Amino acid sequence: MWASEDIQVTYAKDLLSSVGKGVDYVDRATSGMEAIEMAIKTARVFTDKKRILSFFGQYHGSSINGLSMSYQKEWMTKLSSDLDNFVKLEYPSHLQNQFV
Repeated sequence: MWASEDIQVTYAKDLLSSVGKGVDYVDRATSGMEAIEMAIKTARVFTDKKRILSFFGQYHGSSINGLSMSYQKEWMTKLSSDLDNFVKLEYPSHLQNQFV
């Protein structure tokens, strides 16, 4: 468990107790890009599957994985060979601009 302030220890313990059995660890990310990378790694480790579902045109950070999730294949072919493991869908139109 991570901690640098007492409130973070309290928050981590509360989070663990609220999610139920089977979740034993809490980690924190210091940026959205880091959180995306952690989510991809966690999903792949716990599911034993490589493919990740994402939506076209959504920003997922500037890491190779984040860019592979967001950008068109022809833009990314020089940067990554893992593109076939990212399945991209159109974002549902009824949710677009919902929070703008």
